[in-house]
Amino acid sequence: MCDFKSAIACVHYETSPVGAYDEFAVIELSLRGPSVVEMPVTSEASRQAGRELWGFPKELGNLSWRQSAQRIVFQKEGETFRFRSMKFSFPIRAKAWTNQVLNGQNVRVPCAIQGRARLAFRGKQISVLLGNFTLEVFPPITDDRSPTTEL
Repeated sequence: MCDFKSAIACVHYETSPVGAYDEFAVIELSLRGPSVVEMPVTSEASRQAGRELWGFPKELGNLSWRQSAQRIVFQKEGETFRFRSMKFSFPIRAKAWTNQVLNGQNVRVPCAIQGRARLAFRGKQISVLLGNFTLEVFPPITDDRSPTTEL
């Protein structure tokens, strides 16, 4: 049985509508589905847009991204995440959503991503690295379901 209840995303945006920035996201699963519960970023414009448009819990944080060939080092405050990626890549295209709270109301935030992915390793953990990707986050949809307890 899978015991998967959370995931992290270490993201380096070279370009975005609000400029270049780094982001760290913690996504937790509940009976309602996935929800972003922590999201430090290095850009005030990203923090403001994420909170106001979609209800993401963005806060300014001290993050850094360094890449050298197949190795990536992502730092969040005092934590260091080291990844070693495979050379081959494959196309990825996915649609997803998260549950957020925007202006005191439950919403679903749909998104679509496409790009190139590579398998990577963080110690014995397997990861997926996305490169040259586009992420489109759509307007939130009101979710009238009442909150449920966590898994």
